Amino acid sequence: MRKSKAIGFSKCDTCEEINSDIAAAQSHEEMEIHLEKLRQHHQSVKEDRIELARIARLCKSDHRHVGFMIDAVDKHKFQLPTTERVSKSLDKLRRVVQKITGVQWFHDDSVHLYNTLPDVPTGGNLTMTILLEVFKTPQVQRATDLYVNFDGASDNICYHVFYGLAYLLYSARQAGWPLQRVHILRFEVISI
Repeated sequence: MRKSKAIGFSKCDTCEEINSDIAAAQSHEEMEIHLEKLRQHHQSVKEDRIELARIARLCKSDHRHVGFMIDAVDKHKFQLPTTERVSKSLDKLRRVVQKITGVQWFHDDSVHLYNTLPDVPTGGNLTMTILLEVFKTPQVQRATDLYVNFDGASDNICYHVFYGLAYLLYSARQAGWPLQRVHILRFEVISI
């Protein structure tokens, strides 16, 4: 098995767009405007990471605060076996598409993987199914605050997931759990 050297994203879309604007600037003033946008973007990302680290420490030290990150597992980073390229002897067989979603808990950094069958549609339904499994864990049932760290993918940032989380919070209160708040972390709302 090859060891992957890729850690995190190699390039940020926003950084690349601003760098492109800097390279295409027609004047020194225009370049300074784009450089300031880049500085503000870097500062925003730094503040997001500091806040996420603060929440992770809180979850490690206080059992009333529980949090996790949820994201699709990138097959290139994790070296997942695939059948994208096959030998001639396997050429006529149906190819298996791996769809694995990971949940990493803040309190102990453990990772739980959820494998989805190839014919199961992805999207908000898959995210809510995984969140239902997360709500079955004892640490969530004892928590007062739940922190969910999404990326900006449409699978996660959709009304289906938001309303589903609101319903799960309501159901937890009806069941007598101490859960009072669900905090959704790390996504930007871009106004156009």
